[in-house]
Amino acid sequence: MKITSKGRYGLKAMMTLCEPEARTRLLKTREIAEKQTIPVKYLEQIINTLKKRRLVQSVRGSEGGYRLAREPET
Repeated sequence: MKITSKGRYGLKAMMTLCEPEARTRLLKTREIAEKQTIPVKYLEQIINTLKKRRLVQSVRGSEGGYRLAREPET
């Protein structure tokens, strides 16, 4: 089975949001993109898809960012 680049980048973004640092504060798109070396514009499209699927929540504003919609299972 082949995973598309969009799927692979989506998984990388979700893994970043599972990290302990991301559980205590919101992460901005740019931070996720830098950590996972994903183009920012492409990541914005992927994040929108993850939001529509209710996997990620967003908070607006200067202190806003993204977090997982629910706690990751171990």
